[in-house]
Amino acid sequence: MKLTSVDPPSQWRAPHNVERAARYLIALVDEHLDVHIGDLSRDPIDALESCSHIDFRWTQQLSGEGCEQYGYYRHNPPTIGVRRTNRARANFTALHEFAHYLQQSDADWALDVLLELPKFDAAVLQEAVCDQFASLVLVPDELLAMLRGREINSAAVAELHEASSGSRRVAAKRTLTLATSPTMFILTDPSGNVEWVETNSETLIGPSKGTAQPDLARLADLAATSGYASDRTRTGLIYSTGNVRSDLSLDATPGTDGLHVFHRAVPIYKFGDQQWSIDQERCSNEACNELFLATPERFHVPCGAFKCPECGACSCEPKKAVSCDKCFMELSVEEMAKGLSRHDDC
Repeated sequence: MKLTSVDPPSQWRAPHNVERAARYLIALVDEHLDVHIGDLSRDPIDALESCSHIDFRWTQQLSGEGCEQYGYYRHNPPTIGVRRTNRARANFTALHEFAHYLQQSDADWALDVLLELPKFDAAVLQEAVCDQFASLVLVPDELLAMLRGREINSAAVAELHEASSGSRRVAAKRTLTLATSPTMFILTDPSGNVEWVETNSETLIGPSKGTAQPDLARLADLAATSGYASDRTRTGLIYSTGNVRSDLSLDATPGTDGLHVFHRAVPIYKFGDQQWSIDQERCSNEACNELFLATPERFHVPCGAFKCPECGACSCEPKKAVSCDKCFMELSVEEMAKGLSRHDDC
């Protein structure tokens, strides 16, 4: 594969050029007689441990910043270090670092591309190309082809994940490349708590990591028994801004580990404005019963509900009352917050 020029060089950072660069690196793998792209796709760790060009090692000595959060590449001698984490994460890291080796070993790429860019832009480009290389190798085009002509939904992501060595997120990113309309994939636990979001549209924004989503919990529960479930939003996707999006079609497929659920969200209406709302909430404290607006500052991430502005109640498990060890009357909320075991005036 020939490396063609891009003018201006800053356009190398465009997504289609990042992919082109990653595919150029994949073509370079054929030049390494003891490393084969098929072996890298099936088991990257085993392939790199067997590679005579690379000193592969497991390590815990990482800085925890940037690229070295999970692994590193050292040029002289060529050395890849990978932190011991889950296998999918380690596979991605190993291939990411191998892509650094390929970039630094190829004169055309190093001299004709990286040297033409400012240092910061070159560094950002290298990281983007390494990530794309790892994704393309872990979920190769041959595997992606099995989804062509099918509906690009949560079941497709789950199937691609099971068939590849890639992580759930890598499978979702690769599946998104086949979607021809706004599509969002969300991974949750069985209770509907968001772990990550991947989307192909600026008009289809995902809820924040860690937020509890009643609609996704409902679909996850249905899919747990049937293997797949679909419906439209009822409560809507809830955002940390306090907004709710209610014009989405959802489907869900449980992962084989029983700990994760894949979801897909797509707009119900192809044309027209997005449907958002700021709802009113009723305080969960029956003694208060206040009706208030669910505005952003009142959203409580740990429980996924809104705090009442009058009494502070939300959906968190209420704290047990503490009694004064002298008069045996209950302490106030303020006194309990201070960690007191006795009233100030006792």
